[in-house]
Amino acid sequence: MKNLVTCIVILFFCLNSKAQYSTSSTSQRKAPPKYYFYSDWSLGFSLKSSVENIAPNLVFSKSTESDYTPKFSYEAEIFIERKLENNWVLVSGVNYHHLSFEYNYDFPVFFDKSSIPNSDGVITNEYHAAIRNTFEQLDFTARVDYTLYGDEEDYQDGEELIFRIQSVNSIAYLGIPLAIKKEFGQQKLRFTLKAGIEPGYLINSNIDNQRYHQSGFHIEGQRERFLEKGIRYARLELAEVTIHSQVKNLRKTQL
Repeated sequence: MKNLVTCIVILFFCLNSKAQYSTSSTSQRKAPPKYYFYSDWSLGFSLKSSVENIAPNLVFSKSTESDYTPKFSYEAEIFIERKLENNWVLVSGVNYHHLSFEYNYDFPVFFDKSSIPNSDGVITNEYHAAIRNTFEQLDFTARVDYTLYGDEEDYQDGEELIFRIQSVNSIAYLGIPLAIKKEFGQQKLRFTLKAGIEPGYLINSNIDNQRYHQSGFHIEGQRERFLEKGIRYARLELAEVTIHSQVKNLRKTQL
């Protein structure tokens, strides 16, 4: 009987030790699951730059030539996204959009020799010109002095010259984009398609001639300068530009 009790006690301790070892080994092999929380909302910041095709619609006579050169543009945006079902995402935010552009105007003008020159041999012509485009209306008169030196290079009556305006413009908008986008792909390789609208508010557009335009008014001809004692003198000079009116066509709000 004593031997039987001893065998039962030994068997109990062996089974208990095996159960503890199995439990310990299982806990080492399988870590408890971890849970992560992913929000459907996200906040971000983006900085973009581009060259934009915003050529103004020009309204001129057929004889007037113009060209447009896009310049640097950048946009800083704070955006918020809300994830929807089936990889659809709703996007909104606020951005600051700054863009600049340059356009040149070439007006053909003609020398009128009918006026009486002054004591220095200078004849003055006046030319009126007007600019009409998407951004502004500008009416002005230019006074040009022609000096006659009495040689074969003097400008002749009715000779064509070019009156040129070079303008560099800068505009800033505050925009509130609203868009929907669709995400495609798996894991790290993903693509998105986005479409939407962006109301914009004009916060900077000064059409003052010295600040907004940074304009250059030029009169250009084909004749060589007059040479005397090694010094060259101009045969024509843009003496004065009088701006009669300036009206900006840019609306305060854009879409």
